[in-house]
Amino acid sequence: EEMDAAIQAARETQRQLDAHAANRANPHGVTAEQIPCATGGTVASALQAAASHRHTTADISNFPGALPASDVYPWAKAAAKPSYSWEEIYNRPATLPASGGNADTVGGYDINGIINSAVSLGCRIVTGSYVGDGAVSKTVTFGVAAKIVVISAPNPKLGSTGSSGDSDMMVFVRGISSFSIGGEINKDYGVGASVSWSSTGLTMTSYGSSAYAYLEILNIAGTTYYWAALI
Repeated sequence: EEMDAAIQAARETQRQLDAHAANRANPHGVTAEQIPCATGGTVASALQAAASHRHTTADISNFPGALPASDVYPWAKAAAKPSYSWEEIYNRPATLPASGGNADTVGGYDINGIINSAVSLGCRIVTGSYVGDGAVSKTVTFGVAAKIVVISAPNPKLGSTGSSGDSDMMVFVRGISSFSIGGEINKDYGVGASVSWSSTGLTMTSYGSSAYAYLEILNIAGTTYYWAALI
């Protein structure tokens, strides 16, 4: 009986030893600092060295030239990309600057430059009016450099230069520097005026010396004059 008990105890001891040997839960609480390495140091120092070790892609053999874009939406990888309307663009500006300039220019030209460039390819007619103020000098602005200008009072009467016929209408060809209107205008006679041209209009200035000399420059106070400019 004593022998049987000793055998059973030995078997139980062996069973416990086998169970302890198979236990991978570190029952003794051994740390990495306590485990030596054959090459020197401890497991902890070896792990620390491994963590600080770095390789570049050039050090890796057979490294692929490109990685699959598994996290990219299929439409982003499609050959034909989707199109968007203006309203679908996030944070779009309220206005866009003109090409080659700012909001006031297009291709480096302001509005007058654009019109003058168009004029070089053809011509058009612009019209307008002004109310006379009776001054000796009157500037009429067309906005562009006109080639031919016609200025007329409401009920035009056209007289020839040097004649005694009534005349309150004139035809200007760009480049003339003076003109005269013969005949009566409000019962007075005109004696002539100089003309200067600009890129946006013309200025008529009387060179008469009489009290009524300014009347021939088509600027009688309170009278509405109409103009048409060929540009």
